[in-house]
Amino acid sequence: MNASLGHFLHRSEELADYLEQAFGLPPFEGQARFRVTTIAGSLALEHGEGVRGLLAMGLGVPAAVLLRAQYEAVLRSVWICYVAKDDQIQLLEQVLSAEAEQGAKGLPQANDMLMGIERAAPAAASQSLKSFRTHSWSALNSFVHSGVHAISRHRDGLPLELAEGALRSSNGLCLLAAMQCAVATGSKDLVHRVGIAQRTFEDCLSPLDG
Repeated sequence: MNASLGHFLHRSEELADYLEQAFGLPPFEGQARFRVTTIAGSLALEHGEGVRGLLAMGLGVPAAVLLRAQYEAVLRSVWICYVAKDDQIQLLEQVLSAEAEQGAKGLPQANDMLMGIERAAPAAASQSLKSFRTHSWSALNSFVHSGVHAISRHRDGLPLELAEGALRSSNGLCLLAAMQCAVATGSKDLVHRVGIAQRTFEDCLSPLDG
């Protein structure tokens, strides 16, 4: 493995370990909205672990596919917290069944969730999600659907610059997901401690302005 990528992966693992503190407290007052937003945030962090593992194995294309799933998990987490109606949260929380699967078909897709988030969520979360979609969505869709990006990178390999960029993006999504989970606890102190990661781990995160 390239030494530079190895360093990025090591720092990314340290960031992931730090972000685990976001789960140190239960969701605020046990409310369903905060329970489900935390589950979606946890899913995003799990996807981030998968992205790191795939890149460590040299599997750049599957890592890119999973990066899009990670984005959608974060998007869902923020949407649940600030936008979702009670009946939509109930749909997401119910035990998986054929009926639940059918009912969930009416839940909004990524673009609709993002529009709702832009109206209702804090500006920082909204802007981060919007920026990711603007800069990465088209290419990640190509990876998911085995388009030109996937074919080219599978044939030629994922350049180091792109691998490190994917890690930075995934780490940023992990941070946003952990912040959402911290918000769901109602603890301002926990939110502050999670937010410190932006400075402490800036070497493996994308710049705040881009």
